[in-house]
Amino acid sequence: YGLTDILKIYSTKGIFSELILHFLLRSIHNTMPLISKIYFKDSFAHEAHGFDSVHVSDDNKLWLGETKFYNDSKRGIKALIEDLNAHFKHDYLKDQFLIINRALSHKNPEREGWVEKLQNATRLEEKLEMIVVPLLCIYEDSFATTVIDAINTGTNTDVLVLEHISAMQKYFNDNNTFVHQDRLQTLLILLPVECKKRIVTEMLKRICNMQGI
Repeated sequence: YGLTDILKIYSTKGIFSELILHFLLRSIHNTMPLISKIYFKDSFAHEAHGFDSVHVSDDNKLWLGETKFYNDSKRGIKALIEDLNAHFKHDYLKDQFLIINRALSHKNPEREGWVEKLQNATRLEEKLEMIVVPLLCIYEDSFATTVIDAINTGTNTDVLVLEHISAMQKYFNDNNTFVHQDRLQTLLILLPVECKKRIVTEMLKRICNMQGI
């Protein structure tokens, strides 16, 4: 496969948005990766759903992240809401976390305690109290170009950014049908970009260069 072929494959996958979410959680919220994968099974009759990141923080919170990398912001936000509903659909005693205990190169000293805590929590309410769900939406938008141009000309971007974020947050709130909104802490993270293809291409190039070292 050449770079063009690989680009076609990874343009439809979420691996790069997962890497970006991992970086944002580590650098902004000082989280640490807990395990390589965790699944939430909303009943024995339904398939288990996976999360894009599994981190923990010093304030005893479990961060179960979801990401979308779309060409359209509103489609990405709606897809995140759909995932939210899919992962935390039902509320009864059979709800359970399925821990996938694959090894991590970076071990968290509290890992075993968290695994035990999740396995012992039998009710959804117990789980919701210790969970934060960061929802990262990366999307193409001319707003990104507008802000970059403003920065390059020395123009203050505070008002532009606030207006954009407020509009996107309102769209999320107006369309959020998640039934446990009052009990589950969600964090909407917005990352508008000029060109999705360019970002994926550059990240692939850097990974290929690292592999050649």
